[in-house]
Amino acid sequence: MKELGLLALLVLLGPGFLWMGIRSLRTRAWHDGVPALELMIDRVIGEEPPPRTKWDRRFALFQTGAAILFGSFFTLIFLAVLYVLISEQ
Repeated sequence: MKELGLLALLVLLGPGFLWMGIRSLRTRAWHDGVPALELMIDRVIGEEPPPRTKWDRRFALFQTGAAILFGSFFTLIFLAVLYVLISEQ
């Protein structure tokens, strides 16, 4: 049962982060995108989101790189756990 929880967590963390990071790079969402929570708040109060600054873009690019790095790491961990579980049988 513990193994199923670990596998589910690693499936979400690994390929999930990797997909989000690659999608952000390919669509340039890190450059032009507005965070979802900020966009929802601005829509509720009826304002337009402020334009992205240089620091907003730098931080978004850092987040994209971190998502790719951690996604790759957790995907490798996921594959290692699968290998160990399969090789034990």
